[in-house]
Amino acid sequence: MKKTYRIDFNSINWFFLDEVKNIKNFNLLLKALLDRFVDKKFICTSSGNYIWTNEIIEGLAGRALKIEVYPLDFEEFLVFKWVKYNNELIDSETEFKAYLPYFLEYITFWWYPKVVLSDLFNKILILKSILDSVLIRDLKRISKAGASNRCC
Repeated sequence: MKKTYRIDFNSINWFFLDEVKNIKNFNLLLKALLDRFVDKKFICTSSGNYIWTNEIIEGLAGRALKIEVYPLDFEEFLVFKWVKYNNELIDSETEFKAYLPYFLEYITFWWYPKVVLSDLFNKILILKSILDSVLIRDLKRISKAGASNRCC
């Protein structure tokens, strides 16, 4: 069953569109909304989707600001873990051993803030969700695109 929603655009000043993906002609819809409601603010998020960079942002030249949020680097990871770090080269085996468990966690569980702040069980659930929703979907899309470009 298809749902229809009615929005009173006069009573809302901010629109948050989180993880909007795979909507046919979304770039045209967003452009029309921005042009029609110039006094409103739209915040759209995506997790590394190619479409946002190449279709949507380029089509919204002068209307959009792209803000990229990068994963934590190792120093930021240590800050999230409340580990004191002096930002200098590790020059002794003792210092190396002190940071090694954190580095192993950093490279094992990636560097997403929510993962860093979670316990082991939730780290695994969050990473599985990321893999299922982003990586696997993108791999399927790329493999379908590759298959359609083959001849014979």
